[in-house]
Amino acid sequence: MYTGQEILFAVRQLRPYMEKMSEEISPEMVSEIDRLLACADAGEKVENLLMDVCAGHALLRSWLAVALDVDSGGLRSYGRLPGNTSQIAAVKYACPHKGCSFEWPVSKAGQPVPPCPVHLIPLELQSKPVPSNKEEKR
Repeated sequence: MYTGQEILFAVRQLRPYMEKMSEEISPEMVSEIDRLLACADAGEKVENLLMDVCAGHALLRSWLAVALDVDSGGLRSYGRLPGNTSQIAAVKYACPHKGCSFEWPVSKAGQPVPPCPVHLIPLELQSKPVPSNKEEKR
């Protein structure tokens, strides 16, 4: 699954581009998302309500499914990985369309990268992670 913080992060990443998708997303839906984000800023738990609003629109639903790495399978078991499980350095992907400022950071190995929400094209790798000191010594 995904945490409330991950949901808020994904919606906040998409929010600046919603006006550009005005033909796809109604102003009422954008206002409701803004209201819920303001409630989240005030400390309220609104993640499920945000997901409900976004689930009502096909483009938002599909974009968030990729951004949140929603698994269509059933429940999975969990077992710790052997060895060093430290976090990886984040890499950044960006829209290749000239003038588009959409960026998506990837901080988990295997995390999918959603398409640009405005241009609906794949994002391109902009920065590679710098190896940590532990990785250099190996």
